[in-house]
Amino acid sequence: MNCLTLQTAGLLLGVSDSKDFETGIIVGATFQIGSRTANGRFTTHSIKVMNVNASDFMKYLDSVVTLALSNATISAYSSGNSASLSIKAESVKVSQAS
Repeated sequence: MNCLTLQTAGLLLGVSDSKDFETGIIVGATFQIGSRTANGRFTTHSIKVMNVNASDFMKYLDSVVTLALSNATISAYSSGNSASLSIKAESVKVSQAS
């Protein structure tokens, strides 16, 4: 599924460089976002954003943030015994939630 804009909020648990494994070139950053579901279960989501530097977002670590993703693609896949979502975006705007 493709989305022109997608907004999500949660606790920014981690930010790391995302590499193209064939060339070894850094192509963007991967964000680890955590949030609670309606029944209280804590879930994490991994979101890959292209053409950004992970170091630009380190100041938001351990903060509740809102991510506004542009040109996002969401794909489903199986991971072990559970279903997961792959979220990739062309750009992101990060703001601290109030």
